[in-house]
Amino acid sequence: MSILLNKADQSFDKAVAPPLRVLIDGRMLGTSGLGIYTENLIRGLLSSAEVNITVLLRSDDFNEYDWAGSVQFLRDSARLYSYDELFKLGLRIDQSQFDLYHYPHYTLPFNIRIPAVITVHDLIHITHPERRYYPLLSKAILRSALKRASRIISVSQSTVDQIARFTGSNQRIMNKVRLVPNVIDPYFLSEQNAGTQRQAVKGKYLLSIVSNTKPHKGINDLLDAFDLFLDKLSLLAAQDNRYKSFLDLKLVLAGAGARELVELEKLLNKVGSIKRVCVLGQVRRSELKALYKGAMALVVPSLAEGFCLPVLEAQSQGTPVIARPVPAVCELLTAHDIGCEDFSITKLCEAMIMFVKRVIESPDTDIHKVNREHLRCFDRDALARVVCDVYREARGEQK
Repeated sequence: MSILLNKADQSFDKAVAPPLRVLIDGRMLGTSGLGIYTENLIRGLLSSAEVNITVLLRSDDFNEYDWAGSVQFLRDSARLYSYDELFKLGLRIDQSQFDLYHYPHYTLPFNIRIPAVITVHDLIHITHPERRYYPLLSKAILRSALKRASRIISVSQSTVDQIARFTGSNQRIMNKVRLVPNVIDPYFLSEQNAGTQRQAVKGKYLLSIVSNTKPHKGINDLLDAFDLFLDKLSLLAAQDNRYKSFLDLKLVLAGAGARELVELEKLLNKVGSIKRVCVLGQVRRSELKALYKGAMALVVPSLAEGFCLPVLEAQSQGTPVIARPVPAVCELLTAHDIGCEDFSITKLCEAMIMFVKRVIESPDTDIHKVNREHLRCFDRDALARVVCDVYREARGEQK
């Protein structure tokens, strides 16, 4: 099974090949996960002379993106996950203007007659569904997309493995899969100063990024674990004075954090019953960098992920990570991070206690150098060149 792109097998000559006219479906721009992936993809590809990019959007408001002047735009009103998207969008696009279509998800529209590349981030709609009917619909859509796509980008080895299990290791499909991880925004690696932290998060704190409150994100588990952690910390401080300086430790939740007002109300009600929890909501990129830099550790309570950009962002600021044993997240951890033994609330609490013990025993550990080397694997421009190779493969397959 070919997963990593083998450049030695390329049969096309990039030196003489004209730029590919690529239509990137950008209708998810502005959403937390898939939108960030799409924007990083576009920014990375703009560093390459191998592609000419057109971005498909629902809105006419192109100028909010600082790269707008470097791409072409195509507008279509199709809503995400709609009948219109699946069955009519492809009929409206003049596909003769493009060499390839890249949809950064697996809901690939029908009637796409040019080579198509899809990105499969995870199979959470199947493995951790919020609604009973999600697996039935998602399985049918994913199965069709995997068959019709010329190439399939997977963002983690964990997702590659899930695709293999889903397809029964179908060689025709798995031969099309290419592992190209997500990238870290160069801003987090730059020397540019971070923003100013809010007064509410001064002092020692653990940070967790709450992109949404879907059950698989584990936010309720985190709150329960932190409550238990505070109790255990008090007991340890009574026995060992070294723990007393951590008794004012806060838990900071940053991010949009809710899709519906009902869910937000439930979360806030629960937070109100737990000491030293601070909910910030959505934060600017500069403030997020400051939050990572000031945090003692990032806590990832998720039960499932296809990737986890906050892990890389925290590592870029020299901040250790505490995470549950989600395979895709474990792929990103270093020796300085802590993985929970299992998915229980007790083990999540124990991992936080273990982290505090580590800080007490080795207070001056500097992990910046190790993390910088680790993060080179997620360089945006380098991985964009790999994506260009995937595009050339997809296009060459059709010739």
